[in-house]
Amino acid sequence: MQNPWIFKHLVKWMEAKHYPAESIQAFGNCWQLLASGDSLPCPACFMNDDEQHLVKLKVHGEIEPLFCANCNTEFDIPIPA
Repeated sequence: MQNPWIFKHLVKWMEAKHYPAESIQAFGNCWQLLASGDSLPCPACFMNDDEQHLVKLKVHGEIEPLFCANCNTEFDIPIPA
């Protein structure tokens, strides 16, 4: 799996938004198919049946921010120690 720590935090975000478990599982299935170097899918857009990708922004402190230009959602992902 590509970037498992990022996936873990995106799943927590989806669970906090109360997305259905089936939809979160479908996102996980999509994530499993990512090859090294593929763009990371935006979970917010994915839940709206839209395939958009996250852009990595400049790391600040111990946070790696990811941003979706389509839905303007930013995900602050803690960098693993």
